[in-house]
Amino acid sequence: MLRHACCATPAAPRLLRHACGVYAARGRDTIGPAVDGGNETGALRLYEAHGMACHFAVDTWVVTVPTGTAAGPDGR
Repeated sequence: MLRHACCATPAAPRLLRHACGVYAARGRDTIGPAVDGGNETGALRLYEAHGMACHFAVDTWVVTVPTGTAAGPDGR
């Protein structure tokens, strides 16, 4: 049994199995949860422990632009 922050109780694995069952009952044969693989909560390990594998990965980059500046195209 996994003992990480996101799954410190057996509720997380049960919830995951329940969700998979609901989707299967609706005719789905695949699901694609979005998981932050760099997050230390253990979510990725939870999915892997239930037979799931990474299908594709995405790197997301963010830039914060300061507001309140009225710079024109020439930077002034």
